[in-house]
Amino acid sequence: MSDEPKGTKLGKLTTGPFAGKDAYLASQQLVVRYADELTRILDAIGQPRALVTDMSSLSDFDLEPLEVALAEEELGIRFESDKELLVDIAARMRGVS
Repeated sequence: MSDEPKGTKLGKLTTGPFAGKDAYLASQQLVVRYADELTRILDAIGQPRALVTDMSSLSDFDLEPLEVALAEEELGIRFESDKELLVDIAARMRGVS
């Protein structure tokens, strides 16, 4: 994904340790491409209204092991780790990777 754009520039951070640094909303190009699969994933993990980007991962949702197991069963796919990007899971569901 290194060739993907950073996303939408939001402006400069004004406080905290990163003050003066540019803030970006991560790209959503892959979210659009895999919208149907991501909808199924978000429903399965109980987060149907979550805002996700191309950089969103399972670890963003602080899921319990039982929640993960139930989602895997519902989707018919195993998650590789909690750090796995949702768009990578979606691509595997579609059979792309």
